[in-house]
Amino acid sequence: MVISDEQIIVFQKQILTWFKVHGRNFLWRKENATPFELVIAEILLQRTKKHYSIAYAISI
Repeated sequence: MVISDEQIIVFQKQILTWFKVHGRNFLWRKENATPFELVIAEILLQRTKKHYSIAYAISI
C-alpha cells in the first residue's frame, strides 16, 4: 500500500487537531521547558508510571 503525500498531510492535521482538543497538559510539555527538565521527564517516564512522574515534576 502506497500512502500519498496528501494523505500524510491530512493525517498529520487530524492528529494535531485531536491533540489540541484531547491532549493532556503535562508540565514537561510546556514551551519554556529547559533541556534538563526534558531529560529528567524522559527518564522518569521510562522508569515510572505517569502519575509518579507528575508528582515529582510538581515538587521540583
